[in-house]
Amino acid sequence: MGYLSICDANHITLRLHPSTASATRRMTAQILGAVSIMCPWCAERLPDWFVAAGTIGAVVLALFQNRAQHVESASRIYFDQALTTLRTAVHDFLGVTDADQRPRNDRRHWINFARGVGTAREIALGIKTEELKEMWTKSEHYWRERTYDALSPLWASFPSEYYGYVGADKMKNLVTGPDERAALSESSLAFVYRWIEWPDGYPDVLDKGAKFSEKEIAKMESFGPRGLAEYLRILREVSPSKTSK
Repeated sequence: MGYLSICDANHITLRLHPSTASATRRMTAQILGAVSIMCPWCAERLPDWFVAAGTIGAVVLALFQNRAQHVESASRIYFDQALTTLRTAVHDFLGVTDADQRPRNDRRHWINFARGVGTAREIALGIKTEELKEMWTKSEHYWRERTYDALSPLWASFPSEYYGYVGADKMKNLVTGPDERAALSESSLAFVYRWIEWPDGYPDVLDKGAKFSEKEIAKMESFGPRGLAEYLRILREVSPSKTSK
């Protein structure tokens, strides 16, 4: 890390991280030593302008290091804020349910969740380092799966009245029902529906795992779990060519 301050047009103060300053001194000494051997006369006249050039190089190096550290720090801030926003949105959404363990069918409840997820994803756009980008992708997918697991067993059976009251006249644009409850926002429903779907092209970590080996199954038959070993034997007899995750 370097610190640069400009007092006036003729005075520049540069403070370098000890490791950077040490490396710069070693490099300068090595070059001067080589020049002294090849051309003693040059060596006597080299230091003044060489040190000046070295200072400029050190300034550039310090600024480069400062920029890299700034990007790393900023990316960490964006990552932490995006993850906190996403985690809070999921907890708040899944933490409030009705008697049937469904997320509360309240218009604001669904809108707030959709906006929370959307906001987290927008914040994550500020992440610039590849390592934190990968961490964000995996973290987002983890919370996507948590939401999917909570909704998928039930969502298929949600009745139409869950989303909004539709009277006998089938007025699809009816906003409120007899209980004065506002219908759920279609935009928020569409956002959540699309977000919890498995992203196209996203790799499944289970694809990297091999099936049980014959040696492992034989060990199960001797030491357990024997029920799993029996299941695997049957599975291979019924569909020997198919892969089961």
